[in-house]
Amino acid sequence: MIREKKYSKQYSRQKIKDSNMTDIQLRPYQVECKKAIKTNYDKGIKEQLIVEATGLGKRLQAVELMKHFNRSLFIAHREELIGQAYDEISKFWPMQVGIIKGPTFELDKKIVVASVQTLQNRLERIKPETFDYVVIDECHNYLSPSYLRTIRHFKPKLRTAWTATPKRLDGLSLTNIAQEVVFQYRIEDGIKDGWLAGVEAYQIRTNTNIADVRRVAGDFNQGQLSERVDSRSRNAMIATKYLHYARGRQAIAYCVDVKHSYNLRDILREHGVNAETIVGDPQLCPNRRELINRFKNGEIDVLTNCEVLTEGFDYHDIGCILMGRPTQSERLYIQAIGRGTRLKSKEYIDKFGSNTCIVLDFVDNSGRLSLVNSYELEKDKPIEDRMFLPKEHKEKLLALKEERERKIKIQTGQDQKINLLKLPEFKVWNSEKMLEPATEKQINWIKQMGIWQEDVEYTKSMASELISAQPAKEWQIRWLAENKYDVSNGCSLGQFQRVKYSFELKNKFAMDEKEKNKILNKLKNE
Repeated sequence: MIREKKYSKQYSRQKIKDSNMTDIQLRPYQVECKKAIKTNYDKGIKEQLIVEATGLGKRLQAVELMKHFNRSLFIAHREELIGQAYDEISKFWPMQVGIIKGPTFELDKKIVVASVQTLQNRLERIKPETFDYVVIDECHNYLSPSYLRTIRHFKPKLRTAWTATPKRLDGLSLTNIAQEVVFQYRIEDGIKDGWLAGVEAYQIRTNTNIADVRRVAGDFNQGQLSERVDSRSRNAMIATKYLHYARGRQAIAYCVDVKHSYNLRDILREHGVNAETIVGDPQLCPNRRELINRFKNGEIDVLTNCEVLTEGFDYHDIGCILMGRPTQSERLYIQAIGRGTRLKSKEYIDKFGSNTCIVLDFVDNSGRLSLVNSYELEKDKPIEDRMFLPKEHKEKLLALKEERERKIKIQTGQDQKINLLKLPEFKVWNSEKMLEPATEKQINWIKQMGIWQEDVEYTKSMASELISAQPAKEWQIRWLAENKYDVSNGCSLGQFQRVKYSFELKNKFAMDEKEKNKILNKLKNE
């Protein structure tokens, strides 16, 4: 059961009290999330997935649930996330929180915060029933065989998995992590209800051609992409547009690779911008913590990076996101945008006049390849539901829409209305059989599509989901159109297969006209 609701900030918070911890105040959507978790737990759903956007307090909600259990385990995969979880939980249970990370093994505490990398090498020292509540943070990162084995080692009463993006980079959903998605509250919900900062996005066209860049594991081949987009002219455009749209705002720039990050930093400096680079390699970036602290203190204008400042990086006054790397991954894009949607400080709002973050999408020529950016995510939505539109643009479009609607005259008996059939949603049924390893045929198909990953333990369900999500062929789309299905927004292979199967069933059990008349005549004569 998926719960999707809108909760305005105007409602008062509900206070939850417990004698063993400081009061935690839950927001309205967090109260509903807790209700959904309990409702599904009572139904026997013990492995639950919760989808909430970055900045909405996922970790606090997971911590609040710990008061209902004797012992809890919080699993994270990055050093920053482990540190943040330890600090936050310790506020409510001082001296009762242990760490399992590297050489540290504090299993005797009421609550344990653990690195999944360390856990997988210590499982023989921990009984499966040790914890009755297990939390998996940023769970879209846990589909490798070793991580799955680690998660499945534990037999808690309840396991909650939390993510802002329920699909991985390669497009897989998280059916191996949880039985069911029990609650969703996405970035657009948070913005609309006032719990997240607004977003103003601008699409900036470049002359860079990336149409023939290969696709690997659900996104562009990094090496080929870097060769195309890491040019002096394109980097100079990023610097110029930053100064035009967001001068004075602190920004994070997302780049293709380490080399691109440093090259963009140098160009920004040439344009008078105080820019620094953060990369994952400690030898290249030994002062990573210092740079982050300087950025948070307002001493740095722009931080360029490559997949570092995503999960675990929390700073509310980011005023601009520079999407310097094209992507086909909605997960990667939403994670990046989420860095800028935390509610801004009073100082920020006083300085810039609004509680908003500017997003600059640098859109390259991708040919027939689909890109994920602010325009593509919202092009089919009604104007009033678009979260990326700059305020003045939205107001103009709404005014034009109202004017068009005012001028429309209802015509009766002149226009012919054609009702096209809506394509069915394709759903993969997760029976026990579908959780078996993928067949050789499925694996070969995934490899041919260029999205195979060695570290993923593919099941029949996962493979079926990936294959079914592929675009239908031209002849299949023509067949659907001839049978009066709406294919204006494209069609997946799974949707075509579902419609075709229903036609085959209908024909299989269809009765011959002669046979039908024979039965009718017989009934009349009786």
